[in-house]
Amino acid sequence: MVRDRRGMTGQLCAFALTVAVVLLLFTAPAFALGRWVTGDSHTHTTQSDGRHTLPEVLYQAFGIWGLDWIASTDHGYEMDANVLGEKYTADTVGNGSGDIWFWDASLDNWKYFDAQRAEWPGKVLFQGYEWGVPGREESKTVFMADQTRATAPTYETGLFVSDFEYLFDTWDSSIGQTRTLGGYPSFADPAQWGTTETRTGLVKDPELYDKAPWGIAAAEYLRDVRSGAQPSGQSDCYSILSHPSRSLAWSVGDIRRFNDTDPDVFIGMCGIPGAQRNDGLRSWYRKTWYRDDGTVDEAKTALARTYGGADLMTAKVGGVWDALLAEGRSYWIFSDSDFHSALIWDFWPGQYS
Repeated sequence: MVRDRRGMTGQLCAFALTVAVVLLLFTAPAFALGRWVTGDSHTHTTQSDGRHTLPEVLYQAFGIWGLDWIASTDHGYEMDANVLGEKYTADTVGNGSGDIWFWDASLDNWKYFDAQRAEWPGKVLFQGYEWGVPGREESKTVFMADQTRATAPTYETGLFVSDFEYLFDTWDSSIGQTRTLGGYPSFADPAQWGTTETRTGLVKDPELYDKAPWGIAAAEYLRDVRSGAQPSGQSDCYSILSHPSRSLAWSVGDIRRFNDTDPDVFIGMCGIPGAQRNDGLRSWYRKTWYRDDGTVDEAKTALARTYGGADLMTAKVGGVWDALLAEGRSYWIFSDSDFHSALIWDFWPGQYS
């Protein structure tokens, strides 16, 4: 039904992806005249649960499969290695494993991204992150900041990512910690950073940080960053829901609320999820949803799976996406690789989706 009414799903997805990216990257010199580009908004490295380093991912994405841009979107919370696969030893998390917090690592990561940009002139590489949305699930979030500049350094981006992840990631339980560099003193301009509270005027709430109202506060924060109303500075940014029905955590009301907060930030959702080599359902959607007593919940199973590779919010005619479009919203459908490992679950960025 989806194919008949809307045309080829892959063409629709590519159209939404490329149009959105052209709109987002209009300030980049390489795209000043406007042209169609291809990219991947959802990839992981050794920084979180990926099996490959950033240089390995980019070699495949840019050198082999010909993408024009890519966003590296590792998970937040605790890190045991950087994007080059080098193990941390500072143990600022305090778990005895040498791990550091993602917001700590973000202050250091920008230099690795700058080095890779120099390796791939004419390509666009974003240092982003996959946000654990309080009270909901995940959303790929990128701050443009200085990332489309032709010259280094781009440490400002690391600062935006660090601020946001510390304040608003539902799985980051570090409360009231002063940010340090975790023993990796490479931040370019220490005079421009201090505690998150000093920079942003916000304090991480120990009671609310993992609950739904804090997610709305985060949406308002992104709106203010984009408009320049946030004390920490101004940056274009976007946030794309990663796999909206997988955990049944996003409702159409949530999507409306976030899109209403700023339609230029909350621009769409991944309606054609990645991890396409997974022998189960894409992006680890559930084959079967079980109740607490171990019996199968048929209703939830039908809601939390993919149909022909599409999330139910996209696949159902007259469903969530159709409702959003009928309301006049410019809400786009994206497809990505959700890349973690070419050896097990996924295609390389640009190889399939």
